[in-house]
Amino acid sequence: SQENLLLDYVRRLEKHKAGRKVVILHLSALRPFNRRDQHIRAAASNFDQLISDMTGQLFTLKNADIYFIFKSEALPEVETLVQKIKFLFDDDPLVAEEDKQTQSFASWYDADDDFPAILNLVQSVAQSEIADARLWPVSPAWATVCRQASPAWPRSTSKRGDLHAKPHPGFHRTSEC
Repeated sequence: SQENLLLDYVRRLEKHKAGRKVVILHLSALRPFNRRDQHIRAAASNFDQLISDMTGQLFTLKNADIYFIFKSEALPEVETLVQKIKFLFDDDPLVAEEDKQTQSFASWYDADDDFPAILNLVQSVAQSEIADARLWPVSPAWATVCRQASPAWPRSTSKRGDLHAKPHPGFHRTSEC
C-alpha cells in the first residue's frame, strides 16, 4: 500500500533528511464530492514534472491525503503547485473558509528539523491502515463475489444464516478474492 511505501521511504529518508521538505495536502478533509478519484488524480498530477525530474516523491494515501517529499531547492515551485491545487478546490469550505477551519489545507515540514514529528505521523498513518485492513468488515455482497470466484472462500454463518461481518481469520482481504 502507499501508506507502507511512505513509511519505508521516510525511514530511509532519516539518513538523507538534510535539504528535504515535506508537504501534506489534507484532501481527506475536503467534502466528499471534492474527494472523487478524478479530483485526487488531478491534484496529484500537478507534481508529475517534479517527480520525473527526480526532485520529489509523491504518495497518495487511501484517505486521499497527498504526501510530497522533495528537495528544498524546489520549495518555490512546490508552493506554487500547492496554490494551484488549492484553486481546484476553492469552493470547498476547507479552502474557502481556511481561516475558520481547525484543519489547514496543507502542512509543511522541514525533514531536518521536524523528522521525529514526520516519522510519528507517518507511522500512525501506516498503523491505522493496517488496523483498517484487519477490521474492515466484509459485506455480504463482497462475500458472494469471493465465493463465486473461489468456492473454498472461508465462510461462517450466524444464527440467521447470513455472513458475519468479520472474515475468517485465515482470509486476507486483497483486491482479488
